[in-house]
Amino acid sequence: MTADAANGKSAAVAAGVMGRVEEMQSNQAKAVQEFRDRERKAAQSKDDEDEIRKRLEPKIKAWSEEYGKKRPLRALVTSMDKILWEGSGVPSVNLGDILDGKKARRAYLKASLFVHPDKTSHLNAEKRFIASRVFDALSQANAAFADGGMV
Repeated sequence: MTADAANGKSAAVAAGVMGRVEEMQSNQAKAVQEFRDRERKAAQSKDDEDEIRKRLEPKIKAWSEEYGKKRPLRALVTSMDKILWEGSGVPSVNLGDILDGKKARRAYLKASLFVHPDKTSHLNAEKRFIASRVFDALSQANAAFADGGMV
């Protein structure tokens, strides 16, 4: 809609048309600025995530793999307190406590709930990254555990 649409109309109608045109242009400008702000924030977030990944990936890989092979579920669950951030509150688990398959599965479920992406969304980017990688490693180890491949 343009100002030309107000030509030949009464003064009240023309003023209303002009008011709606100005409001529409203002809303469009605001929407464009919000879009640019979101894009800038997303780019910054991606850059931050890349920096965190470069810094923490070797540490997480060393925790989740041993001699190029994925570590078994029990080893991951018992060492989770060493990979997570200070003050995470994750309970330490002894290997002797989870030798039974059912107890190992229960310990996995508790550990995975602790680092589940839905439960860690309130944390900062670094802690979320660690939690997501730990969750992925635990999930992969549990799949192998369930298949009987790595007990």
